[in-house]
Amino acid sequence: MMDVRQRRQFADDNNGFMSLNASQSNKDRVSSSSPLSSLSSRTITEKKIPGSIAWSVLFVYHLVLFLFIVNKRAWFPPVKKTTPDGPGVFNDVFEEETARKHLDALVSFGQRTVGSYANEKLAKDYILGELYKIQKNTVSTAHILQVDEHNVSGQFSMKLKSDFLSVYRNLKNLVAKLDPVSKFEDATENSVLVNCHYDSVAGSPGAGDDASSCSLMLEVLRAFSQRRTPLRHSIIFLFNSAEENMLQASHGFITQHPWAKSVKAFVNLDAAGAGGWEIVFQAGPQHPWLIQTYAQSVSYPFASILGQEIFQGGLVPSDTDYQIFHRYGQIPGLDIAYVSNGYVYHTRNDRPEYIEQGCFQRGGDNLKSLLEAIASTPKLTNPGADRHGDMVFFDIVGIVMIAYPKRMATILNMVIIIFGLFGIIKRRMGSGHSQLGISNGTYLRHLLQAILGLFIMWIFLVLTILTSAFLLVQVGRPMSWFNHSINVFWLFVAPAVAAAITGLMLLQKSVHRNVSASSLESLYYDANIIIWSVFLAFLTYYNIGSAFLLTMWLWSMFFVRDCLVPMLDLQFRDNPIRLLILHLGAICLPTIMTLYLSHLSLLFFLPIMGRVGSFIIPDIAVGAMVALPIIFITGFSANIIMFSSGKRKALLALSAIIIIGTSSVLFTDYGFPYSTDDSKPAYQRVFLKHIRRQFHDQDGNITKADNGLWFITLDYSGLKGIQKEMPDYLKDIQPMKCEGPYCGWPYLYPFIWIIDYRTTAYVPVDAEVRAPSVQVNLVSKRMSAIREVELTFEVTGPDHIIAFVSPHADSPLVRWSLSDDPPRLAKLPSDIDQDVYFIYYSHAEKPTTPWTFSLTFSVPQDWKIDKAVTDIAFAGHYMHGGLKESAELSAAEKRLPKWVTPVTWTAVYDSWIF
Repeated sequence: MMDVRQRRQFADDNNGFMSLNASQSNKDRVSSSSPLSSLSSRTITEKKIPGSIAWSVLFVYHLVLFLFIVNKRAWFPPVKKTTPDGPGVFNDVFEEETARKHLDALVSFGQRTVGSYANEKLAKDYILGELYKIQKNTVSTAHILQVDEHNVSGQFSMKLKSDFLSVYRNLKNLVAKLDPVSKFEDATENSVLVNCHYDSVAGSPGAGDDASSCSLMLEVLRAFSQRRTPLRHSIIFLFNSAEENMLQASHGFITQHPWAKSVKAFVNLDAAGAGGWEIVFQAGPQHPWLIQTYAQSVSYPFASILGQEIFQGGLVPSDTDYQIFHRYGQIPGLDIAYVSNGYVYHTRNDRPEYIEQGCFQRGGDNLKSLLEAIASTPKLTNPGADRHGDMVFFDIVGIVMIAYPKRMATILNMVIIIFGLFGIIKRRMGSGHSQLGISNGTYLRHLLQAILGLFIMWIFLVLTILTSAFLLVQVGRPMSWFNHSINVFWLFVAPAVAAAITGLMLLQKSVHRNVSASSLESLYYDANIIIWSVFLAFLTYYNIGSAFLLTMWLWSMFFVRDCLVPMLDLQFRDNPIRLLILHLGAICLPTIMTLYLSHLSLLFFLPIMGRVGSFIIPDIAVGAMVALPIIFITGFSANIIMFSSGKRKALLALSAIIIIGTSSVLFTDYGFPYSTDDSKPAYQRVFLKHIRRQFHDQDGNITKADNGLWFITLDYSGLKGIQKEMPDYLKDIQPMKCEGPYCGWPYLYPFIWIIDYRTTAYVPVDAEVRAPSVQVNLVSKRMSAIREVELTFEVTGPDHIIAFVSPHADSPLVRWSLSDDPPRLAKLPSDIDQDVYFIYYSHAEKPTTPWTFSLTFSVPQDWKIDKAVTDIAFAGHYMHGGLKESAELSAAEKRLPKWVTPVTWTAVYDSWIF
């Protein structure tokens, strides 16, 4: 029989986590039917972490950390007031009050779509006037400020989740170049570019997107102009007028402006919301010195490679000028955006009052420090070895910024994996087991059971979330968290945690019924380390920088359990509370980071679910986002759950929360997804167009024509709620058919694969759209000796025209005069049998000549000159001025529910056969 000393030795060798059955002999243990019967505890009352303490502490612990994050995110620096001008006054400090005056002025002009008077005259003249004021007051002994108004025309191929061609004419760029008065000959030959756009989408005053960034830039430029010591290199301030036109104006600058050749790095400023903290969500590519400069220079860091990998992974339905500068200028840079309160993004509610006080001060101080640092570093001219390599970067709740090379991350991850696995071998498969008659095979068998147990727990968790999401859709409560984000807790978080606890309870009662709780604590700790080490190796192999979070979790656990515990010779068998305290200390930082990143992700993605179209079920998407952090937290706490009592009571408490919360969602207005309160805008987005469609035969005769109101909702809920509110108005909805190029509907963007026409509604009206059709003239039709047909067109119309080119099956499009790039087909839903090329055309000042281009088709040997080769449709969009409105649009808009935020304009669609 094993004596007391032997049992103590065993407990020491196993960190006190396994209880022994004092009534069994060593021989009995080996021969028992239970592989770990030597680790069972039937005759000894084993000490566990009391449930009343464990579950209360775990709940309060995570709540306190979450509230700390929320409170920290709400902090902004004090606002600096405008300093009065005067003789000899040199004020090079960024002042929010001055920047806000610029914002108020730009927003007062109303929506600033390309081609509108507000954009091409009012906003342009205001910014130019401010630039000339700054130029006049620049400290001439330190800097020289040049101001240029640049007119651009051009075209380029692009992929914004779908391939298309972008063509533009007579767009404006306002450019200011701050050159240092310097003894260095290359001082003005190398520059850093900072960019904003002052145009806005139709229907939006564009305070956050992107007048806020232009206001910051004006004030930063003024502050720099008051410096009495010159910068090392030049800074170019680009105010572009057509970002919302598929990134056209930035392309014009980087490919045509003479100053563009001096740009060695850029900072792009944009927004997907209004206010909050501005985040660096893209950096590089390569050139790690840029993010290092950011980390070292700004006072209020907010950056994450997680945002970069989400954005570049195509999970966000938008893009920025960052892509243009990188692709067409081959320049590295930083992409910075305001992303809070995405509910107002691209809506009538994007107004200055939604931008918090102190937001500009924070953003302006950061931008000024960043530009000063980039313009002062010799790496702007010659990065040297810092030209290559990518970085892992993230901030810790805005307090400190961490950035290190990915190659260092690879080494660190491999060290952690090896260290963790070696620690398990040392602690679990050493001499202690063989001395006690417990073979390594027995231990491995139960370790594999624990690994399987964790996966079972996570399967329970994920299935519970998916079931909840599916049921919400089935009972007609999708997106119930859209307006009340707290609903995420009882719809997804609480059920997932309850599922995890249930899974572990079932495992403990069945698979592990003869294994003591302290032994399970040890086994599940080891199993967790093995699983996440394998995942870390996988992420490292695929060069995923966001693996830093997993690195943080594993390193924190190793440091406490494999370093601190042995060093201090701590034992937990007689004091399980000590284990809980030590565990919570170990996971504090990774838990904060997990909650922080999860909180930010939900703040960003919940509003986006209101504009992702009909092909994504938003409840499943949000559930998936919730599942990942819960998998992390429950995985790393599974050992504590196994070692705690009171699981049933914890489940009862969670069940009560779930029942009460879910009932409020299902049976009260608290589950209604949209808001009717402007103080908390969370409206359903609707495009409402008064359109006219005309279909022509090969002789130009109209074969079909109609006029109607086209209702397009941008989220999964679709038109159900609107139809319920105004059934009499929508009773005459026509069946949606795919007829003509791009299914015969005047889309403005190549988003038919996001916004399915079949989820829209078309209500015929008698009144015809007053706007004229796009004028199309076939100038020539020529056939070459190599069996190719070239069609040349002249097109005139509004400042936004979309061309849909659908070649016939026997005459594919081989090239066009619009671009040197080969034509690329637009993306369509898989069940639409069409080949369509999408061409986006716009102009600002009306050109003096028509838009002229040619299309070349390959034809078969027996083709005749009078045979048609293609269908082409032209959609003209009237998004500003008198032709934007109609009496029918106004009447329909007034009848829409209060929880709808509409964007209205008129459009015409004409399909031709050539």
